[in-house]
Amino acid sequence: MLLVAALVVAAPVCGLSFALGGITARALRLDAPQGASVTLACGMNNSSASAVLITTTLPDRPHVLLPVPAYSLLQKVAAGRVVRAGGRPGVRA
Repeated sequence: MLLVAALVVAAPVCGLSFALGGITARALRLDAPQGASVTLACGMNNSSASAVLITTTLPDRPHVLLPVPAYSLLQKVAAGRVVRAGGRPGVRA
Protein backbone atom coordinates (compact mmCIF):
# COMPACT_ATOMS: atom_id res chain seq x y z
CA MET A 1 0.00 0.00 0.00
CA LEU A 2 2.83 2.40 0.85
CA LEU A 3 4.59 1.66 -2.44
CA VAL A 4 1.44 2.48 -4.41
CA ALA A 5 1.03 5.71 -2.46
CA ALA A 6 4.66 6.61 -3.15
CA LEU A 7 4.19 6.05 -6.87
CA VAL A 8 0.95 8.05 -6.89
CA VAL A 9 2.80 10.97 -5.32
CA ALA A 10 6.03 10.66 -7.32
CA ALA A 11 4.62 10.09 -10.82
CA PRO A 12 2.84 13.44 -11.30
CA VAL A 13 5.71 15.41 -9.81
CA CYS A 14 8.24 13.69 -12.07
CA GLY A 15 6.01 13.93 -15.13
CA LEU A 16 5.36 17.60 -14.50
CA SER A 17 9.05 18.47 -14.38
CA PHE A 18 9.73 16.74 -17.71
CA ALA A 19 6.57 18.20 -19.25
CA LEU A 20 7.60 21.72 -18.26
CA GLY A 21 11.00 21.11 -19.84
CA GLY A 22 9.36 19.96 -23.07
CA ILE A 23 6.98 22.92 -23.08
CA THR A 24 9.89 25.30 -22.53
CA ALA A 25 11.85 23.71 -25.38
CA ARG A 26 8.86 24.06 -27.72
CA ALA A 27 8.19 27.64 -26.61
CA LEU A 28 11.80 28.55 -27.35
CA ARG A 29 11.60 26.69 -30.70
CA LEU A 30 14.75 24.73 -30.00
CA ASP A 31 16.06 22.08 -32.35
CA ALA A 32 16.06 18.43 -31.24
CA PRO A 33 19.40 18.20 -29.37
CA GLN A 34 18.91 21.51 -27.59
CA GLY A 35 15.30 20.63 -26.78
CA ALA A 36 16.41 17.33 -25.27
CA SER A 37 19.00 19.14 -23.16
CA VAL A 38 16.43 21.59 -21.80
CA THR A 39 13.93 18.82 -21.16
CA LEU A 40 16.50 16.70 -19.34
CA ALA A 41 17.81 19.71 -17.38
CA CYS A 42 14.31 20.49 -16.15
CA GLY A 43 13.35 16.89 -15.49
CA MET A 44 16.47 15.57 -13.81
CA ASN A 45 17.19 16.75 -10.30
CA ASN A 46 18.96 15.55 -7.21
CA SER A 47 16.56 13.27 -5.38
CA SER A 48 19.36 12.12 -3.07
CA ALA A 49 19.39 15.55 -1.46
CA SER A 50 15.71 15.15 -0.61
CA ALA A 51 16.46 11.79 0.99
CA VAL A 52 19.09 13.41 3.22
CA LEU A 53 16.71 16.21 4.14
CA ILE A 54 13.90 13.79 4.99
CA THR A 55 16.22 11.56 7.02
CA THR A 56 17.55 14.41 9.10
CA THR A 57 14.17 16.05 9.57
CA LEU A 58 12.07 12.94 10.26
CA PRO A 59 14.49 10.24 11.49
CA ASP A 60 11.74 8.28 13.26
CA ARG A 61 9.60 7.90 10.10
CA PRO A 62 11.53 5.83 7.53
CA HIS A 63 8.37 5.14 5.49
CA VAL A 64 8.38 8.81 4.45
CA LEU A 65 11.50 8.03 2.39
CA LEU A 66 9.61 5.68 0.05
CA PRO A 67 8.64 8.35 -2.53
CA VAL A 68 12.33 9.21 -3.04
CA PRO A 69 13.38 5.92 -4.71
CA ALA A 70 10.04 5.81 -6.56
CA TYR A 71 10.69 9.30 -7.90
CA SER A 72 14.28 8.42 -8.79
CA LEU A 73 13.18 5.33 -10.73
CA LEU A 74 10.47 7.23 -12.60
CA GLN A 75 12.95 10.00 -13.35
CA LYS A 76 15.35 7.56 -15.03
CA VAL A 77 12.53 6.02 -17.07
CA ALA A 78 11.33 9.45 -18.23
CA ALA A 79 14.88 10.51 -19.14
CA GLY A 80 15.26 7.34 -21.21
CA ARG A 81 12.05 8.16 -23.06
CA VAL A 82 13.32 11.66 -23.87
CA VAL A 83 16.60 10.27 -25.20
CA ARG A 84 14.88 7.49 -27.20
CA ALA A 85 12.53 10.01 -28.77
CA GLY A 86 15.57 11.52 -30.46
CA GLY A 87 15.47 14.63 -28.36
CA ARG A 88 12.29 15.91 -30.00
CA PRO A 89 10.29 17.64 -27.30
CA GLY A 90 6.76 16.36 -27.00
CA VAL A 91 7.41 13.16 -28.97
CA ARG A 92 6.61 10.03 -27.02
CA ALA A 93 8.92 7.05 -27.35
